[in-house]
Amino acid sequence: MNESKVVIPGDIHEEVLAVFDFDETIADTHAKTVVRAKNSGKALRRLNQKQLDATAPKSGEEFDFSEFDDVDYAEEKKYITDKMKIFIDDPNAQVIVATARRELAQDSIQRYLNFLGIPTESLIVQGLTGGSKGDYIQEIIKKNPSIKKLYFFDDSEANVQDVWKKVNNFKEESRRELVIKAAQMKEDMAR
Repeated sequence: MNESKVVIPGDIHEEVLAVFDFDETIADTHAKTVVRAKNSGKALRRLNQKQLDATAPKSGEEFDFSEFDDVDYAEEKKYITDKMKIFIDDPNAQVIVATARRELAQDSIQRYLNFLGIPTESLIVQGLTGGSKGDYIQEIIKKNPSIKKLYFFDDSEANVQDVWKKVNNFKEESRRELVIKAAQMKEDMAR
C-alpha cells in the first residue's frame, strides 16, 4: 500500500464499517488490465480480474492499469447498491468504497455513484493502487476503536481471504470485540 496516497480515516465514530469493492462488485465496468511489452509499450493481451489474480508479469512485460483511471461505462449491480444504500441510511454505519484503482479514479467513482442516486456525502472512496485491502481495513479498525462490526463485499476471493486473515489476526492480537462478515460477491447471489 502506498502510504503517501492512501488516507486512513481516524475520525469514524460509527460502530459498523461497511466496505465495498467497486469493479465487478458495485458495477460491471468492463475495464481490463493491459499487459504491455516493456521495451515497445505494445499491448500483448488484456486480463480480467480473475486472470490478473492468477498472473504475474513475465520478463519484459508490465501491467498497465490505465483503463481503470475513469469510469467510462459501467453496469450497476443493483442488488449490491441496494445493500450499500441500507448501510448509508444507517446512522451507525460508515461506508467506504475501497478500490484497487488508483487514487486518480476516486472522483470518477464518486460521480458514477451520484449518477446512480446513491448519497455520497458521508461516503469515503479510496483508491488503493492495487494495495492490500486487508492492510487498509486493518489500519482503519486500529485507528477507530468505535468499530465493532465489519462488513466487506468484494468479487475477488483473494481480497476476501486477505481481509479475513488480517482483520482476524488484529482481532486476536488486540483482544478486541469485533464481528467480521466478509463475502465474495458472485453473479448468482443476485438471484
